[in-house]
Amino acid sequence: MRSSKSLFLAGCLTVLALVLVGFGCSDDVTTTVIPEEDNGIESRLEEVSSQVNAHIDSVIAVVESGLRVATFIDIGTGDIGGAFMGSVLPDSTMDDNNWIVSWATDLQAGLGTLNIVDSLTYIVGGALSVNAKDATEMHVKHNYNYTSSDSTVSFTDIDNNGNLHFDGIDGNTATVNGTVRSVVIDKDVSTSGTIWNDWTLETSVSNLAVTKSSSSWTNGCPETGTAVISVEHRYAENLDVPVTTNWEMTVTFTNGNAVVDVVTGQLSTSYENSFCTP
Repeated sequence: MRSSKSLFLAGCLTVLALVLVGFGCSDDVTTTVIPEEDNGIESRLEEVSSQVNAHIDSVIAVVESGLRVATFIDIGTGDIGGAFMGSVLPDSTMDDNNWIVSWATDLQAGLGTLNIVDSLTYIVGGALSVNAKDATEMHVKHNYNYTSSDSTVSFTDIDNNGNLHFDGIDGNTATVNGTVRSVVIDKDVSTSGTIWNDWTLETSVSNLAVTKSSSSWTNGCPETGTAVISVEHRYAENLDVPVTTNWEMTVTFTNGNAVVDVVTGQLSTSYENSFCTP
């Protein structure tokens, strides 16, 4: 079971919630800092850690949605249903060269526009197939974009792209590998001025192992595996020149808990976080 605090950037929650909190939030963070000369970088650690934790929440959510599709194999339908788009119904779905492709556009009055494109193929005997029968593997491509309608006020724009491969979906333990890229542009306008926080997170997940619960896949919580995240953070106040910092985060999972090792400049740090419960 995933943490109730986590958000599904892939669209399973409302756009309003996404606009309000960006990626979402994870459980409380316990941070242990290894003293190093950091040139002021350490003061940004809490903000960066919070954004990375929320990003990992969204990655787990995409894994969970992929395995919900695998659950349809168990009941013999192969229908991708609403696993990825949640309450946003697809505008159209088609078979394109053995890929099931779904599109959806949702106009949020006074807020912005949500576009989702999801593609999925099963692998049967080493060949791509739109039929889930006898599938042992699955490949999922998830594209999520939210653009605010008014950029003169406070807003958050989100672009999220995932490319994940699931192996062993016919057994009791699935292994997930692939990449997820997220870009967040956040503008906060107040009486004190304007603050920009722009984030680019490039993530590579390796050997995330998820175990089937009873006879179906009910969550995407990793029991083992790693995620390596390259983070670029651009911060600016008013018309000042943006300050850019780069971070390298390595997340090592053990039964939904994780140790996150952080390196940026001369700062080396680590913290623990509980992301989910298998």
